Amino acid sequence: MAIVSGSRQTYDNAASIKENVEDIIYDISPTDTPFMNNAGRVNVQNTTFEWQTESLPDPVSTNKHEEAVAFAADTMVDSARVTNVTQISLRNAVVSGTQLAVSQYGKTSELAHQLMLAARILKNDVEKALVSANPKIAGSSGTARQTRALEHWIVTNDTRGTGGAQATGETAAMTDGTQAALTEDTVEAAMQTAWTAGAQPDVLMVGPFQKRTISGFTGRSNTRQMVDVNTVSSNITLFASDFGDLRVMMNRKQRDRTVFLLDFEYWKVAFLRPFTRQEISKVGDADREQLIVEFGLQSSNEKASAAIFDRSTS
Repeated sequence: MAIVSGSRQTYDNAASIKENVEDIIYDISPTDTPFMNNAGRVNVQNTTFEWQTESLPDPVSTNKHEEAVAFAADTMVDSARVTNVTQISLRNAVVSGTQLAVSQYGKTSELAHQLMLAARILKNDVEKALVSANPKIAGSSGTARQTRALEHWIVTNDTRGTGGAQATGETAAMTDGTQAALTEDTVEAAMQTAWTAGAQPDVLMVGPFQKRTISGFTGRSNTRQMVDVNTVSSNITLFASDFGDLRVMMNRKQRDRTVFLLDFEYWKVAFLRPFTRQEISKVGDADREQLIVEFGLQSSNEKASAAIFDRSTS
């Protein structure tokens, strides 16, 4: 097709043509925190916080006595004191005076935008710390405190791979074992162990690989469900075991090799200081602020939950 003589093309004077930049910034980075959202919350007043647990003795079948038996005192049930520590996590934003002054697409304030991002990052950090295998670190000069985390807490109802071992104490690291596939029998056995100990977990919290594994369990071949002719369904959201139902919950922040069977009634996030915004004194031509939180994990009774460690992720 011929070009009209004397016409001007877009590239003839590009400097005068307005840019076409949408005034929106798209971000799909995940910020979901399922463990923190479902656990309880408790406020504490010290960096070391404590609570108590107790357990009944095993029942006996030989509890029989003669008539008019003389009184003899039973051994009393003592409670145990359990502790953890809070840790400090923070994120900050530093914005130059020029960045505050210029007009930008998708932002009314560069500092407000960076603080919003810092809040999301900090929230992710807290979730990651809570569900990790971190041991307790009491802290000292030059050493930050670290709260004992979910993987490290569960020691009574635990299933581990070959070579895997519990930590020798609350401050020692646990040992990962040889990974093996997650199976229906593994979940059923873990539920049996938990139920025998008196626990009634109702949430199966897993990473993405284990979620796909669960959805492929052959036990679902006996189920029937109505789906649209254009729908393919391979999703399991409820695992019905012999010892209770488990709602399947995915968590992006946990290690995919670990599967948790949780009763959230017995897990609390303890806050010495909640998420707080702090202004930092101005130095030079920049504004500085930080977000800080001081938190810990309270396992009201770790026997109420279970964990299957060292599962295959490929």
